[in-house]
This record gives sequence, C-alpha cells and structure tokens, in this order.
Amino acid sequence: MTQALRINGLSTAEIIREIERRGVDFELTDENEQALLAAGATPEIIEAVRLNYRGILADPVGMYENDTQSNATATNNNASSWKQDAESSVNTPPPPTPGPDYDEIFDQGVAALRSEQADLALTHFTTAASLNPSDPRAFSMLGMTCLYWKPDLAMAERHMRRAIELGGSAALRVAHDHDGFFTSVCFGSLFISSQDVTFRADDGQHTFAATRDSIREFKLNAFVGSEYGAFHIKVRTGQNQTKNFNFAPRTQQRSESELAIRLYNAAGLTRLPPSRD
Repeated sequence: MTQALRINGLSTAEIIREIERRGVDFELTDENEQALLAAGATPEIIEAVRLNYRGILADPVGMYENDTQSNATATNNNASSWKQDAESSVNTPPPPTPGPDYDEIFDQGVAALRSEQADLALTHFTTAASLNPSDPRAFSMLGMTCLYWKPDLAMAERHMRRAIELGGSAALRVAHDHDGFFTSVCFGSLFISSQDVTFRADDGQHTFAATRDSIREFKLNAFVGSEYGAFHIKVRTGQNQTKNFNFAPRTQQRSESELAIRLYNAAGLTRLPPSRD
C-alpha cells in the first residue's frame, strides 16, 4: 500500500475503494499509521485502513486443543472415507492451475515503477489490463507511466481517457501554487474523473476537491505561472463567490496542461453505466 501511495497514481476515493474491497492484513498501530502518513495517506485513507483489517487467513491457535477426544474419533471415522476418496480420484484429472491474478500483477507494476523500471511496469500494467479490461486502475497507471517515464503523450492520453470511461481517473503530476506567484508550492497529483477533479499532495497535507457542478473554469493561465505552462481551476465557493486554484504541470510544458484540459472536457461527456448495487 505504501508503494501505491508514494506513486500517487490513484485518487483517494480509488484507494479507499480498493482498501474496502481487498481489506488489509495488519492492524493500525501508531507505528504503521506514521508510516502511512509519511507515504502520503490522508485521514480518510487512515480511517479506511482502520475499518478494514481482516487479519491473515490461518488456523486459529488452539483450534484442536479443546476437544482432543472428539477430534481423534473424527479422524478415525474419516480415515476410511479418505481412502475411498483417494481411490476414486485416481483417474480424476488435477484441477487447472490458477491463472495470474489482476491485483498481484497490478501490484508488481507499481513496485516496478517505484524502482524506476518503466518497461517492466508497462508490461505488468498491460497484462493486468488484458486480464480485466473493465478495471480502470491499470489504464490509469499505463497513462501515468507513458506520460512521465516513456514519454509518449498520445499513448498516455489514450490510456487516461479509457480509465475515465471505466469510472476511474487520470492522474497528472503537478505543482500546486500557494501564493499566486508559484514561489511557494507543494507537489502532488491531480486526478480528473467524470464526476470531479481532486488533488492530493505527495505528503498528504494539501488536498483539493471540486465536483464538476462547482467548477466554473478549467483553463490555461495567461499570466500567473504562464512561464511554467500553468493552468487554473475556478471553483464556486458560495453564492456569487469563486476561488482560483493554480497548478503547473510537472514537465512545465503547455502541452501537458492542454492534455489536462482535454481530459477534463472529455470526462464531462462520459456517461458511466448504471450501478449494479
């Protein structure tokens, strides 16, 4: 989990969904809470970890200690049935070998990316995407890898659009302006989905979230940070009140900001399938 957080390639909502789906195999102690915070976890992610501890599947300690007599009897009674089962299964073909697991392959891709092995990461994410073409996570990471590690802007955009279409998000690395001059910034990822735009700093300290209904502008900057290819998101904060949030792309290239704007506009046209719940 810490590797995925440090990559900062999945939005907070996506990470929480995966924690709820997969659970965690460790209880939240002060020590590992600090480790998660250092990796960029937000309070919402910490709470999801706290609520979704499922332990490690194993035989409970002392399971056979309370009723030795009955267990021994059961063992004797079952011995003959085991023999019969073994004899009847002589001609039974072995069960098929389980295929690769999406989550396992995806996690290997994240680990490869953390190790700066972009080609290996692309192989893992491509394999994961082929195993489950309806899961947006691999496409999100393919987009991010193609954009920053290859780089291939056209391929990155194709994967990012697919992630959004599937209900996920596109992740772009940005600097978030704090003072209107880009002299004080924090670095993190901006996540664009069909429903909202969110930002999570790499240290988890600064966050930004705006629903599509509240966003009034998503445009290139004419002045502030224009030398960095900056763009702004104008958000309605109250009746007749708005606030500008300025971001500069990691590459400091106008083309990356234009990609962000295209993704935002395309995401507004995306129609997700109805929920199965």
